[in-house]
Amino acid sequence: MNQKEPLRTMPDQRTITILGVLLVAMTLTSSLLLVLEPSPVAPVQPVAMKLQSDRAGDSLDEPLLDVAEPAAWQAIIIHDSSRLRGGAASLNEAHERDGRGGLGYHFVVGNGTETGDGEIEAGFRWRLQAQGRFLAGEEASRWHRVAIGIVVVGDADERAMTPVQRESLLRLVSSIQERFGIRSDQVHAHFGDDGSGGKELFSLSEFRAELASVSVD
Repeated sequence: MNQKEPLRTMPDQRTITILGVLLVAMTLTSSLLLVLEPSPVAPVQPVAMKLQSDRAGDSLDEPLLDVAEPAAWQAIIIHDSSRLRGGAASLNEAHERDGRGGLGYHFVVGNGTETGDGEIEAGFRWRLQAQGRFLAGEEASRWHRVAIGIVVVGDADERAMTPVQRESLLRLVSSIQERFGIRSDQVHAHFGDDGSGGKELFSLSEFRAELASVSVD
């Protein structure tokens, strides 16, 4: 005698109702999870935004100094990078290794090696209006709170800035002065290993005099 297969009973109405409720709940839960799923993390912004200003007489791009909540900057400090090659990217790496948390300056003026001759790069500290990390010593913190840091790629102990580089620096500093009402006597520079001007290849007094003749229109 053949063994009978187990009887298959049809679900009653109560079972159908419960299954329907469970199905709806599962659908709603899945939809909610999709809504709550975090969006992909945005890529990290580049170290610097590049703005070309490499022709004498050209005006700087307006977005260069256009920040949403500008800080109360009162001074400008200019350094040379003490290296013949460079740009914001390589300086950022070097400053990371130094423990500065990335590029210590607000602006970088290129010399045609890793970026264009006279090309201006605005670093993340400028975009965030954050304090720089370009000085050392007891007075560093005080100056970092009020001073915009600019680094010119090059070694002032070896050679002077290129003409285009110097013109870009003049226009950058002049534009910052106009934007923030900074007087020329609050523009400072430390070039060369001893800060004296790099074997007289850079004169702060001459640079300040040139600022008076620069038009940023």
